[in-house]
Amino acid sequence: MEQQKKTFSRKAFIKTTSAGILGTGLMIRNLTAFTGDDKPVRVPLGHTGMMVTPLCFGASRAQSPAVLLMALDKGINFIDTGRQYGHGRNEEMIGKTLQDQHKEVIIQSKVKIVISATGKALRTKAIAGKIRGIMQKSLDESLKALRRDVLDIWLCHGPEREEILFHDEVMKFFSDVKSRGLIKAHGFSAHSHQTEFLHRANALRFYDVVMVGYNHKGSMVHSLTGIYRKFDNRGIERELAVAHNRGIGIIAMKTCSGGPYAPAPATEPSLPLAVQWVLNKPFVDAAAVAMSNFNQINEHTSLLI
Repeated sequence: MEQQKKTFSRKAFIKTTSAGILGTGLMIRNLTAFTGDDKPVRVPLGHTGMMVTPLCFGASRAQSPAVLLMALDKGINFIDTGRQYGHGRNEEMIGKTLQDQHKEVIIQSKVKIVISATGKALRTKAIAGKIRGIMQKSLDESLKALRRDVLDIWLCHGPEREEILFHDEVMKFFSDVKSRGLIKAHGFSAHSHQTEFLHRANALRFYDVVMVGYNHKGSMVHSLTGIYRKFDNRGIERELAVAHNRGIGIIAMKTCSGGPYAPAPATEPSLPLAVQWVLNKPFVDAAAVAMSNFNQINEHTSLLI
């Protein structure tokens, strides 16, 4: 995430944001909901039964327990991680840091399913067994690293093809571990093919949660790999609206990857305002923001204070 030079105080942030957004005729849906005296408002994550802070702590780049603890101290109760981040070390850091208070925090992790087979070759017993093996190993490792008996949300991490994401064995495994009480909700994350995946998910009504790349610019450049992706914002918004109406929990990611945003010419562009642009959408429940230092946490929790 690109670090900004200016950090807004609560008063200045609300004043600047309100003036800028009202000047464009937009409503400040989430900002006004975040300005309670005690703690940030928590919103339903679709029909999962979980209440989350609309700002989700993206832990993928966080290496210090102190950064994670500061995010929690600022009121965030929703953490996003993944088995692949730091080859499992990210989950281990979270698990060790939260071992005494993890029941109060909602943790979302992910499983990466890499299968090269296509077409009919995907429908063999051997591939079904391979999928089960990948998912079981990943779940076991995540639960151990996070020091939990139950994972709140478990996502299929960045699938590249519909035939993997909606493979019968993938969905069967998700259903099985959910029925056994090992996970509370399942879904997928995607920063490519969002429209297609969402359309199929809306038709099947299987996944509980979707996490998709979405921002004001409609594109992203990955800060580590330099990979450029263009988003179909109109298609994404259409499908997210349907998903929201059907009770699917919606998390936006890559919210800062479009760069700083200003709702009006007189407003200074910033990354918190870029996140606010996303949270103002009525179909978005939460926005995940990768934060790795104290300055970034202070910047973005101005949305919550």
